[in-house]
Amino acid sequence: MILGVHYIGDVILGFLIGATLLAMLYFGIPPLLKWMDKWSMWIKILAGEIYGIVVFIMTFIPGILVDWPSPEESSNLADIISVLMVLPVFFWIEDKWIKMNNENLAWYSIVLRITIGAYFGFSLLFGLITLDSMTNYYAKYTAEFFIRFVRYTVVVAVAGLGMPLLFSRVKIFNHKRVPKEVLVDTTAKA
Repeated sequence: MILGVHYIGDVILGFLIGATLLAMLYFGIPPLLKWMDKWSMWIKILAGEIYGIVVFIMTFIPGILVDWPSPEESSNLADIISVLMVLPVFFWIEDKWIKMNNENLAWYSIVLRITIGAYFGFSLLFGLITLDSMTNYYAKYTAEFFIRFVRYTVVVAVAGLGMPLLFSRVKIFNHKRVPKEVLVDTTAKA
């Protein structure tokens, strides 16, 4: 509103839409997850893939047909679709083979996990390819979309599989807190 981009009505409407969606998710997700617990893992993965494909069809195809959004703005769509399509598979792989344990970690293991995960999981591979020389809208839109999709797929793979594998196998990321009862018992015996 200060910059003159939105009116107070825009802000109020955006707040109401956000609050409505939050309420729908808050009350709708638990029953949905309870219902999905009955599904096999393969059905869950298939549902995630179908959802990603539906979002792809609803965003990428209209973008080509109506020249909107701009190729640079389309990257957000590619990011979302990449995460929707690959995350269910990565969750399954992590749960089946990696099995990272996050319980009762020492504070320095948590700090190391956050630092390493944030750096490698989210800062790698951004800005490696630029398409400024392309002038054809359709070619630039498609190239930007799919390059961003691949980039985010790799980033999600690193964050979703690489980091849990590293954190579960390297000892410094798995140090456990010593319970207070153990500390009291060892000092009492000494």
